[in-house]
Amino acid sequence: MKNILVLNYEFPPLWWGQANANYYLFKEFSKNNNFNYTLITSSSHKYFEEVFSDNIKIIYLDIWKKWKNSQNQSIKDLLCYTFKTLIKSYILMKNNKYDLLMCWSYPAIWIWYLYKKIFDLPYISLLRWAETPFYEKKWEKLDKYIFQYLAPVFWKNSYKVIANSNWLKDLALNILANQNIEIIENWINLEEFNIEKNKNKNIFNILYVWRLTQRKWIHYLLDWFKTFSNNKENVVLNIIWTWEEYDNLLILSKKYYIENKVIFQWKKEHKELAKEYNNNDIYVLASENEWMSNTLLEALASSLPIIITNVGWTSELFNDNWWLINVNDSSDITNKLEIAYLEWQNWNLDKKWKKSFEIVKNKSWTNIANEYEKILTNSI
Repeated sequence: MKNILVLNYEFPPLWWGQANANYYLFKEFSKNNNFNYTLITSSSHKYFEEVFSDNIKIIYLDIWKKWKNSQNQSIKDLLCYTFKTLIKSYILMKNNKYDLLMCWSYPAIWIWYLYKKIFDLPYISLLRWAETPFYEKKWEKLDKYIFQYLAPVFWKNSYKVIANSNWLKDLALNILANQNIEIIENWINLEEFNIEKNKNKNIFNILYVWRLTQRKWIHYLLDWFKTFSNNKENVVLNIIWTWEEYDNLLILSKKYYIENKVIFQWKKEHKELAKEYNNNDIYVLASENEWMSNTLLEALASSLPIIITNVGWTSELFNDNWWLINVNDSSDITNKLEIAYLEWQNWNLDKKWKKSFEIVKNKSWTNIANEYEKILTNSI
């Protein structure tokens, strides 16, 4: 059995997109006893340890994070996690023999680099989202003055650099053009989602799921929905999850006189989401740069038709059966919603359900875990 030490800031019970993906990947890792994993991650309230499976131990470090801000990582959160992880991982390294380091969290990459120099252990750098400079606007200044210069040093010393999309790979290559980067994408646990609909025939239900942040263009979505819903009494925009800009969005919905057509459902447990997908007619992902979110995959697994901004590698995933939003045309999403609404009225939207499922029907976490474990086997 080979021992793998993993640093990963995001893991349940602090549950958001990356935590969701990592949870399912570790569920698959638990099935292969050729590898023994020790994961150091974050907790919002206390230090504790968990035996996740026979071959996986999880150490949760208390980073003094408030649960209501679980979707947002501040500099304080990341620094607290990094320095606590440095201490804890060093103790583990001194008392245990590890064969490989896996880095899931950008603030901890420098720790891997340090340990490679001290202990001469190979490490794998994983580019999931914000680990890639210039992905997240809120880190723009840090990326500009610090991370774009540090990242190439860390990547060049990695055994492997693995991105979860071609778009992130291209973003990284803008920083270090000759870096060898492999692609292992996120996928979906199909067993949790049901393609059968619980339809409300009288209301056209539009679903948005995830964070209420500017990068997600949620404020634009309200503006577009205002135009679309004018003179329509049978349309509803359902917004599920998190609270970062809730107060501002509530004010905005009242300003647009659509507060009776926009339903903020707050955060729901992950297991409750499958029902919500089935209760809606179409899923909207209006984002500045995101094209492969976990909730998008869940919507596809639930056979929801998709309206999505044409960014990144979106056009490779979708075809003419879906509506790609032109990010340079502010009226385009309104037009796409009108098309979907007419199809719904004419009972044609149902035809697109199973076409959504076709995209993800062969995309399981089992296959993704196998790809990672092949790399782990060859690196040791």
